[in-house]
Amino acid sequence: MADFISEIRERRVLPALGVYVGSVWVLIEILDRLVERYLLSPYLTDIAFWGLFSLIPAVVLIAWTHGQPGKDEITTAEKVGVPINLIATIGLVITLFADKDLGATAEWVTISDEHGETVSQLVASESHRRKMAVFFWENQTGQPENDWLAYALPEMLASDLQQSPFAQVTSPWNSGPNGIYLQMKQAGFDDGLGLPTGLKRRIASNANRDFFVDGAVARQADQWVLTANVWDSGTATVVGTVEETGEDLYGLVDRISLGVREVLDVPTGSGKVEDLAIADTYGESREALQAYIKGMNAWLFENDMDQALAHLDDALERDRQFVLAWFIAARLHAEQGDLAAAEAAYDAAQEMDYRLPAIGRMLIKANQFLLAGETEKLESFLRMNVRLNDDIRSRTVLANVLLGAGKIDEARDLYVEALEIDPSEIGMLLGVANIDWALKDYESAIDHFNQFLEVKPKDVDANLMLGDLHREMGEFDNASEAYEQALFVSTGNIQPLVRLSYLAISRGHSDEALELLSQAAEDAEAPDQKSAIASAQNFFHQRAGRISRAIEVINEQIQYDREFLTPLTVVLSHTPELIKLNLFIGRIDRAQEIQEQALDSLSPPMNEFLAFNEAMIQTALGNLDAARNAVARGAEVLERFQLSQLEFQVTFALAHIEIREGNHLEAAAYLEETLEQVRISIISGVPGLMAFRSDLIAWLAQEQVFAGDLEAARNSIENGFRLDPSNPNTWLAQAELQLALNEPDMAAASINYALAIWKDADPEFDALQQAKALKSRIETNELVSN
Repeated sequence: MADFISEIRERRVLPALGVYVGSVWVLIEILDRLVERYLLSPYLTDIAFWGLFSLIPAVVLIAWTHGQPGKDEITTAEKVGVPINLIATIGLVITLFADKDLGATAEWVTISDEHGETVSQLVASESHRRKMAVFFWENQTGQPENDWLAYALPEMLASDLQQSPFAQVTSPWNSGPNGIYLQMKQAGFDDGLGLPTGLKRRIASNANRDFFVDGAVARQADQWVLTANVWDSGTATVVGTVEETGEDLYGLVDRISLGVREVLDVPTGSGKVEDLAIADTYGESREALQAYIKGMNAWLFENDMDQALAHLDDALERDRQFVLAWFIAARLHAEQGDLAAAEAAYDAAQEMDYRLPAIGRMLIKANQFLLAGETEKLESFLRMNVRLNDDIRSRTVLANVLLGAGKIDEARDLYVEALEIDPSEIGMLLGVANIDWALKDYESAIDHFNQFLEVKPKDVDANLMLGDLHREMGEFDNASEAYEQALFVSTGNIQPLVRLSYLAISRGHSDEALELLSQAAEDAEAPDQKSAIASAQNFFHQRAGRISRAIEVINEQIQYDREFLTPLTVVLSHTPELIKLNLFIGRIDRAQEIQEQALDSLSPPMNEFLAFNEAMIQTALGNLDAARNAVARGAEVLERFQLSQLEFQVTFALAHIEIREGNHLEAAAYLEETLEQVRISIISGVPGLMAFRSDLIAWLAQEQVFAGDLEAARNSIENGFRLDPSNPNTWLAQAELQLALNEPDMAAASINYALAIWKDADPEFDALQQAKALKSRIETNELVSN
């Protein structure tokens, strides 16, 4: 043993090894600095570490051979051992890093903005982004007055983390009432607290987040103790814990944010990454922050925007520099339809936008363009952000705007690009599928739905959408199979039962539909679930001609919707339906009352979205010039906000005017245009809109008969029966066609089918009266030419 140690000393193996290890370590430190400074791939440092240190056997062998004083020769061991070590090292590096992105973590992008000014921004490589969800924390102080911190701390942490282009953060706040929180509420956690780890993991996975962060706040020796746990969403194991103690909560959150980034190896960018202090964004008033959180809770948990705005006003009274309070207040005013108040709040926020991270500044400017109706500037601005950020979020925001403007082909390209950037964002497949559906490329749509379901076979919504597509294609058995699959994989989701009820109604199976809705009602707890059931009940009663009962159901649905939808959405979605139904049964005065109530709840220019309702009322009164003027006002507001997806309201209203004037050919042309506009709308798969399309086809067929275009009417009727075989309006249209073809016996059979469905209809229902008049004509064999 002594001889061996002496031999090592004589051959100077240890000094050679020490020099090598030291040199390698210095090289790695230098490389690490270069990686941070020049935003190179962090894997380069890892490659150097594993590659150079795995060569230690070769270094020892060379030192053994050549370390002794005097002339020496290459030995056989050296000839064999060194190449073997090199080969093993290369194999190790390839095994560990072959699938890693060795490109730069980010690059600077410089472009000109809408004012021609140069804008530069750091764009992170998608493979180096860390995607995480942040959940509410736990109050472990033992003091209920600190409960608000369970919400405030993760709110501030999420805001701070998402400043980094290398972090993609989702929280209950920034995903809105219908995002992460909805899943919490459906699981029975109305306050968002106390979620088990398994539920957090599932929610994070559904959001395609690789990690999630939770935590706790405690008190120890008059100091705050914040603990954040970083979990792997795939394995539900903790990958790191960060704990900070001190008196300054804002400073502690700043340090927690840095710790979370360190745990996840988020590149720091060596000073190139924006990192505002928490106090810059949230101010320094604890009382203002607490009022802000109360407002956020009122919005998120209760959907009470008036209460939320009252708390935000309180926060701003305490701290006029609280930029986020201005920003959220602007959003809430906009969602209530008060655009003047929203614009004022956004203007106030913009004056202090230097206190917001880049994403906040971008959202302020985008919303200002939107509220001002400067849609071309908005599109240009969002396109600039796509070039600046080159990320998924920027593309999806632009895609949503383009969809509203009817530019669906370009929107589809953006979804495809987003999927190419990050193939794990498979939700983009659903966006592509819906657009293919709107473009009537059903084969491609089904293919994209199936690609999504191969990865997430238990996704209820995807199965439902696939079922809706098959239903539109007239493939009712396939639709039923998809809905049944959704029912099989669902947990507490009543939508599969509701969809099956729509299918049963369309097939004429009323008893089955009622049974399905009864089952759904037993499981429905959340207001959105009760609203979905009410919507299906409305369809059921309208189909039977029980219009008064349908109106009652809609009024019940409105109460549910107010709990989770914005006031603006509730007014704009239900007022047209209520007016239409009242006009169906001749209650023009009541329709006018509903219109006046809706107008009183909206401020200009949002009240102009109700112009189409006015057009329908004026048409029913015979005031056709007033009706046309109302249509023109409605068209102007759609043009202002580039809402081509809603332009079917223009042609639909014009069709009613032509019908009233007896211009059946013109009416048919407008109805055909309306049908096409509804078809290419990406919201065409919504069950209620599918029912509207079915009625549109029936009304189109009737006008084609009255215009004498019987072949076109036949084609429309065939299309209507394919989509909805039990629609009595379609049977009424077929009876009109058969009578025009001098087929009274067949016409009688068709009209009797419609009247059987309307056996309990309201006597005032105009379609029922039309059907009875037609039956009388058939019975008296009085063939009337239109």
